[in-house]
Amino acid sequence: MNPLTVNFDNFNDTVSEYETIVVDMWASWCLPCRRFAPIFAQTAQSTPDVTFASFQVDASEENEAMFAALGYTTVPTLMAFRNGTLVVATSGALGKADLATVLKQVREDAPAAA
Repeated sequence: MNPLTVNFDNFNDTVSEYETIVVDMWASWCLPCRRFAPIFAQTAQSTPDVTFASFQVDASEENEAMFAALGYTTVPTLMAFRNGTLVVATSGALGKADLATVLKQVREDAPAAA
Protein backbone atom coordinates (compact mmCIF):
# COMPACT_ATOMS: atom_id res chain seq x y z
CA MET A 1 0.00 0.00 0.00
CA ASN A 2 1.18 3.54 -0.70
CA PRO A 3 2.03 5.63 2.35
CA LEU A 4 -0.83 7.68 3.77
CA THR A 5 -0.47 11.44 3.88
CA VAL A 6 -0.78 12.89 7.37
CA ASN A 7 -0.64 16.44 8.63
CA PHE A 8 -1.45 18.59 11.65
CA ASP A 9 -5.19 18.01 11.22
CA ASN A 10 -5.21 14.21 11.08
CA PHE A 11 -1.93 13.07 12.67
CA ASN A 12 -3.25 12.01 16.09
CA ASP A 13 -6.35 10.28 14.69
CA THR A 14 -4.32 8.44 12.07
CA VAL A 15 -1.66 7.27 14.54
CA SER A 16 -4.39 6.00 16.87
CA GLU A 17 -6.33 4.27 14.08
CA TYR A 18 -3.67 1.73 13.07
CA GLU A 19 -2.12 -1.01 15.19
CA THR A 20 1.35 -0.37 13.77
CA ILE A 21 2.24 2.77 11.83
CA VAL A 22 5.55 4.27 10.78
CA VAL A 23 5.60 7.99 9.97
CA ASP A 24 8.28 9.58 7.82
CA MET A 25 8.63 13.25 8.82
CA TRP A 26 10.39 15.07 6.00
CA ALA A 27 10.86 18.45 4.34
CA SER A 28 10.90 19.36 0.66
CA TRP A 29 14.34 21.04 0.89
CA CYS A 30 15.97 18.03 2.63
CA LEU A 31 18.25 15.96 0.37
CA PRO A 32 18.48 12.98 2.79
CA CYS A 33 14.67 13.02 2.96
CA ARG A 34 14.42 12.81 -0.83
CA ARG A 35 16.95 9.97 -0.92
CA PHE A 36 14.95 8.08 1.71
CA ALA A 37 11.53 8.58 0.04
CA PRO A 38 11.84 5.74 -2.51
CA ILE A 39 13.14 3.35 0.17
CA PHE A 40 10.18 4.24 2.38
CA ALA A 41 7.68 3.84 -0.49
CA GLN A 42 9.16 0.51 -1.61
CA THR A 43 9.12 -0.85 1.93
CA ALA A 44 5.51 0.30 2.33
CA GLN A 45 4.59 -1.73 -0.75
CA SER A 46 6.30 -4.87 0.53
CA THR A 47 5.27 -4.71 4.20
CA PRO A 48 1.49 -5.27 4.45
CA ASP A 49 1.43 -5.77 8.23
CA VAL A 50 2.56 -2.17 8.90
CA THR A 51 0.90 1.09 7.84
CA PHE A 52 3.22 3.78 6.49
CA ALA A 53 2.53 7.51 6.49
CA SER A 54 4.26 10.62 5.23
CA PHE A 55 4.26 13.94 7.12
CA GLN A 56 5.70 16.92 5.23
CA VAL A 57 6.98 19.20 7.97
CA ASP A 58 7.32 22.26 5.74
CA ALA A 59 3.88 21.93 4.13
CA SER A 60 2.30 24.36 6.61
CA GLU A 61 3.03 26.44 9.67
CA GLU A 62 0.81 24.10 11.69
CA ASN A 63 2.86 21.08 10.59
CA GLU A 64 6.10 22.88 11.51
CA ALA A 65 4.71 23.84 14.92
CA MET A 66 3.50 20.29 15.59
CA PHE A 67 6.89 18.84 14.63
CA ALA A 68 8.61 21.23 17.03
CA ALA A 69 6.06 20.50 19.77
CA LEU A 70 6.87 16.81 19.42
CA GLY A 71 10.44 17.76 20.36
CA TYR A 72 12.17 17.26 17.03
CA THR A 73 14.32 19.66 15.04
CA THR A 74 15.99 17.37 12.48
CA VAL A 75 14.55 15.89 9.32
CA PRO A 76 14.23 13.22 8.34
CA THR A 77 12.69 11.87 11.52
CA LEU A 78 11.06 8.47 11.56
CA MET A 79 8.46 7.76 14.24
CA ALA A 80 6.91 4.33 14.78
CA PHE A 81 3.76 3.81 16.81
CA ARG A 82 2.10 0.68 18.13
CA ASN A 83 -1.50 1.00 19.33
CA GLY A 84 -1.13 4.80 19.37
CA THR A 85 2.02 4.81 21.50
CA LEU A 86 5.39 5.95 20.21
CA VAL A 87 7.77 3.00 20.45
CA VAL A 88 10.65 4.05 18.18
CA ALA A 89 11.90 7.42 16.96
CA THR A 90 15.06 8.21 15.07
CA SER A 91 16.35 11.34 13.36
CA GLY A 92 18.94 11.79 10.66
CA ALA A 93 19.88 10.18 7.37
CA LEU A 94 18.25 6.80 6.97
CA GLY A 95 18.88 3.85 4.70
CA LYS A 96 17.17 0.57 3.99
CA ALA A 97 18.90 -1.19 6.90
CA ASP A 98 17.86 1.62 9.28
CA LEU A 99 14.23 1.21 8.25
CA ALA A 100 14.46 -2.57 8.70
CA THR A 101 15.81 -1.98 12.23
CA VAL A 102 12.92 0.35 13.05
CA LEU A 103 10.41 -2.21 11.77
CA LYS A 104 12.02 -4.92 13.89
CA GLN A 105 11.93 -2.69 16.97
CA VAL A 106 8.31 -1.66 16.49
CA ARG A 107 7.26 -5.26 16.04
CA GLU A 108 9.03 -6.09 19.32
CA ASP A 109 7.42 -3.09 21.05
CA ALA A 110 10.79 -1.56 21.85
CA PRO A 111 10.80 1.41 24.25
CA ALA A 112 10.87 4.88 22.71
CA ALA A 113 14.24 6.43 21.93
CA ALA A 114 15.12 9.87 20.63
